[in-house]
Amino acid sequence: EGAAAGRVADMRAKADKIERALVVSRSVLESKIAEARLKAKKEDEFSAAERKLFLLEAQKLEDELINKETEYLELRRDAQVLENTFSRSNKENLDKEAAAIAAVNLQQAKRARKSKKIQTELNTVTKQASTEEKRIAKEVSDFKKGLEAEEEESRLAKAEREKEENL
Repeated sequence: EGAAAGRVADMRAKADKIERALVVSRSVLESKIAEARLKAKKEDEFSAAERKLFLLEAQKLEDELINKETEYLELRRDAQVLENTFSRSNKENLDKEAAAIAAVNLQQAKRARKSKKIQTELNTVTKQASTEEKRIAKEVSDFKKGLEAEEEESRLAKAEREKEENL
């Protein structure tokens, strides 16, 4: 039990260290996420393809943040579960274990919600990009048809002039 108690203390210390480091990095990551998401909303400044890249960057940063948060929550959960294998477990320790397990589960649900939200935004931007590409392709096609029509008119006019000159 002594060695296991040492492992529990080490797990908790590591969780504390990760959580402390996360205080600063969370604020930095959340700022970057907010900035990327804001750029993704600026339809007048960025193309749909650029906005999609901003959303993908936000998603990557969200995953990074959630992974860090999940790591320390899992360490706390595992430490509590291990501690509860000791002979002196009581109701309070069992309640802490249940709360630690619930915290990890809630973190996984948070990941799913954030992923769903970003995926919805990605789908919207992808549709907009597709619409934009189709519009551009149509404009190019119409332009080419216009040029071909002008060339045909010019060719016919030239042929008509040559015919008149030959008469």
